[in-house]
Amino acid sequence: MRHELWGLEIHNHRTSDQAAPLVSLYSNMILLFGMTKIQSQHSKRSEASDDQDVILITETWLCVDIDSLELFDDRYLVFRRDRGSSSDSCRRGGGVLIAVKKCFNPCILDLPGSDLEAVCHISVWHSDKPLVPEDKHHPALSISICFVADHPNRKNVNISRYDFRRADLLAMWCFFREIDWSFLLNFNDIDKAVFSFYNCLNDVFIRTAPLRQTVTKRFPFWYTIETRRLLKRKARVRRLALKCVNPDSVDEFRALRSAVKYSIQKDYNTYLRLTEKNLISNPKKFWSYFNNTKHNSPNSLYYNNVCYENDGDIANAFADYFKSVFKPSTNYAIKNEFKSNCVGDLVKIDSVTYDDVVLAISELKSSLTVGVDNIPSFIIKGCAEFFIYPLLILFNLSLRSNEFPYVWKQTRIIPVFKKGDAQDCKNYRPIAILSPMSKIFNSIIHKRLFHQVKNLISPSQHGFIPKRSTATNLFCLTNKIISSFQIGSQLDVIYTDFSKAFDSIDFGILLNKLNGLGFHVNLTDWLHSYLCNRSLYVYFNNAVSREFSGTSSVPQGSNLAPLLFILFINDLTSVFKYSLCLLFADDLNLLSSMNSNLDAVLLQSDLDCLFKWCTVNKLHLNIEKCSILSYTRKPQPLNHVYKINDLVLSRSDSVTDLVNLIFPNTLIPWSLRHIVDLEFLNAKLRNFREKLS
Repeated sequence: MRHELWGLEIHNHRTSDQAAPLVSLYSNMILLFGMTKIQSQHSKRSEASDDQDVILITETWLCVDIDSLELFDDRYLVFRRDRGSSSDSCRRGGGVLIAVKKCFNPCILDLPGSDLEAVCHISVWHSDKPLVPEDKHHPALSISICFVADHPNRKNVNISRYDFRRADLLAMWCFFREIDWSFLLNFNDIDKAVFSFYNCLNDVFIRTAPLRQTVTKRFPFWYTIETRRLLKRKARVRRLALKCVNPDSVDEFRALRSAVKYSIQKDYNTYLRLTEKNLISNPKKFWSYFNNTKHNSPNSLYYNNVCYENDGDIANAFADYFKSVFKPSTNYAIKNEFKSNCVGDLVKIDSVTYDDVVLAISELKSSLTVGVDNIPSFIIKGCAEFFIYPLLILFNLSLRSNEFPYVWKQTRIIPVFKKGDAQDCKNYRPIAILSPMSKIFNSIIHKRLFHQVKNLISPSQHGFIPKRSTATNLFCLTNKIISSFQIGSQLDVIYTDFSKAFDSIDFGILLNKLNGLGFHVNLTDWLHSYLCNRSLYVYFNNAVSREFSGTSSVPQGSNLAPLLFILFINDLTSVFKYSLCLLFADDLNLLSSMNSNLDAVLLQSDLDCLFKWCTVNKLHLNIEKCSILSYTRKPQPLNHVYKINDLVLSRSDSVTDLVNLIFPNTLIPWSLRHIVDLEFLNAKLRNFREKLS
């Protein structure tokens, strides 16, 4: 949980935003704080109220039988909260009162969460700098109030990070060389060991990398320094022209405005030429430009019919939406049938080797982008010889203790627009950013696991498997279609659509399936720790959302997650008795030859088995998006009505399968897809000199 201190500095009636704890000054000039019972103040009430705009009193000892007009004249509006319900109530004491002059138009604001308690620390001491002469009965006090907030509530959060672009890399390399990591061997708690590991890294970074503030950029990154200077100068001259300070300011402003337009266009053309020139050598820069042409970050966002305009509120709205996708998982317990069916512990990982860590670091992509721990991957790759040994110790300690470090469970979520209305929260998908250390560990576990389970994976699965892809999946489908055409038969294909399948994986069901596949109990315990209690937050325009937990789903951002998913869905292929199935991750197609009505009935039986499997495994089918295509050249094809959960599947003349457009009565027109994509790209890249072909 991230905690931050938020507050306001209060002197008299004025407030000003501060990033420090709340500090207020208690005085008896403008605000009168009565610290004694109101009954003893009746004689002083008129004298006090003549000079006071606001009167605050505690320990009023009032009840509903005493009217506020008995205490103050009609110049005041009185707000009370009494403890006693009547004068004869046994509950005496307590009560607060605020009397405000009506000329200020006071009113009660219905604030959300106003009845909730807040955790805070209050310090009170005598003020040595009173604003007014002190009353001996009411000395000036300084009050410091520190609030603990579980989420930021400002529009932009300026986050201090190390500027590794300006770091002294040679000095950093020397400091890492001097660290003796053997002290990590003394730890039995993985979280404490990882904490000490990061402390050592931060000690080095403090000495070798300057800090920088992450703030919202005022100008596009491709603006040159000269263009930015012209913009600032134009703004100054515009202010002078509006004040009519100098008659020549208007002409100067117009000249600067033309110069700024010319300079911006010149910078943009230079940026386009460089992007086009480096299309082959730096494709990442090209796709960054391409994505920027599609849309910008929304200034407002709608979620649950509520409009959010503040960046912090938008980030929290994204967090609420992404959290709503998750489902509660069942408790993990090894089922008896898995215990009895398991011949032996076939799949286990006792330890990680030195070579495993070396290979994983070498395969890590070098980047300046920082992970959740604010460490870029290029630092790890550049100083790999000094990271291998400590990471080896930490990884093996994690496996021995069956615990995945909590720090490496933290995930930063970046909302990425898909299609549709850019102001609709539901049209965004989450992109997960993990720690580089977590990626290295995930990569090692993935390789070790896949080597042991690759023979258990169904041959119908083409997703996330080496030497299999969308091409092999479509080849199998095309081959069946051609064979059906050659014999003059009809091939019915059911195209299914799972709703957020990766985010709906139940932890308990997954772990029990892994036990059934022969996973060692220590490995499933480690995976249980890896999956559960993950902390996520949304990062949007330098604003950070409140944290939330992923109660289901395989964690995004690593190659271990897809492997766990295909193991979860692996037994689906065994429920189909009469049809052939093709899988690419969660994209499922059912194929069956139609020679009579009986074949259609048998295919319907497999659809019933599919729905039953989804119910048991807590996956949801988008039945409205499921469809049926009949591939045949018969003049009168068999058009059977197929249903899932008593809902009729729609028939289509074409379908998009794995980003390829398919027509039922012809072969797959690969060229059409390429033509459409190229025309779309050329439309987006119309400012480039050369057209794509």
